[in-house]
Amino acid sequence: MEPGRELDALVAEKVLGWKQCSVEGTAKIAYGKPSDFRDHEPRVRIGDYSTDIAAAWEVVEKMRSNDYLLDIGNGSGAGYAAMFYNPNKTIFLIGPYTETAPDTICKAALLVMIKEDAE
Repeated sequence: MEPGRELDALVAEKVLGWKQCSVEGTAKIAYGKPSDFRDHEPRVRIGDYSTDIAAAWEVVEKMRSNDYLLDIGNGSGAGYAAMFYNPNKTIFLIGPYTETAPDTICKAALLVMIKEDAE
């Protein structure tokens, strides 16, 4: 999956806990934090988590609140790789190498959440 709005929406839902809301009369799907909905209309727009490092840092902070630490690097010209790990669990997942740090942060966080959901 490439960086962009589809990946951002997946991160918002699976990592940040935002809820999906169909917007009547349009083909759009809107997302928001549960407290942001009023009559099924979201009051906020999801962040550009997979393309903006400031927005991606919200993902890091959310993972940190769940006791996950981040290790990220850009080694040997292969691109960025990120790993979220929890010292109290045996989940150590390294995300795929990508061209940007925000993209790899998002994908590594998603891998952890998918693994946790499977347990």
